[in-house]
Amino acid sequence: MRASGELKRLEAEITDLSRIELDNAIYAGNDSWLEFLTMTTESDVDLGSELSALSAVEVLDSSRLTRTSRVWYVLLLVDEPKRFILETIVTNGAVPHRIYVEQGRLKAIASVRDWDHLKGFADEIEAAYGSFELVGTTQVDTLTYPLGSDRLKYTVRGKLTEDQLNALETSFRMGYYAVPQTATSEDVAKRLDISQSTLSTKLRKAQYNLLAVLFGERTEERKHE
Repeated sequence: MRASGELKRLEAEITDLSRIELDNAIYAGNDSWLEFLTMTTESDVDLGSELSALSAVEVLDSSRLTRTSRVWYVLLLVDEPKRFILETIVTNGAVPHRIYVEQGRLKAIASVRDWDHLKGFADEIEAAYGSFELVGTTQVDTLTYPLGSDRLKYTVRGKLTEDQLNALETSFRMGYYAVPQTATSEDVAKRLDISQSTLSTKLRKAQYNLLAVLFGERTEERKHE
């Protein structure tokens, strides 16, 4: 569907903004919302300054994943229209899991009860926003975490060093983890201006700490620094 509200305005007015994800939102009264966002830019943009220059947006907090990262975590107080996508999803009995904007399109992942519920939900979305495209469906036995309950990205930020995060992000964006792979360890090491052995060490330590967040640290090993 087409993006709308403040998410649409942010994408249109922020320089080189490639993606906005709504991590959580809390109603603050009088059509105002506290919105927790992850924003990704295509270039090295001072996102904090650009957000502060926008009208009708109060920036409560903004920070980068690392000093050189293109990923920003932002907390805003904004006024949303009556047809705020999160409110529309919830009032129609669906459970939102992800909401994000890319290339002017708003995309959402949500759970519904059955096909009849899905049909009614789709009709409501199309009536409210003018378009609706069903990309796919998956039948599940257990409901996954709703929007706002998955804190992994914020937890990881506190568990990995800036060097480890930088190595992971650079490797990911260059295609080192893509299938098929589009960048080798040599390519990534060259971009970071380090040796392949140093890159390997950084990635292994980062991956260890990331897995420790999910599964807990091995009792015979202390946290890798």
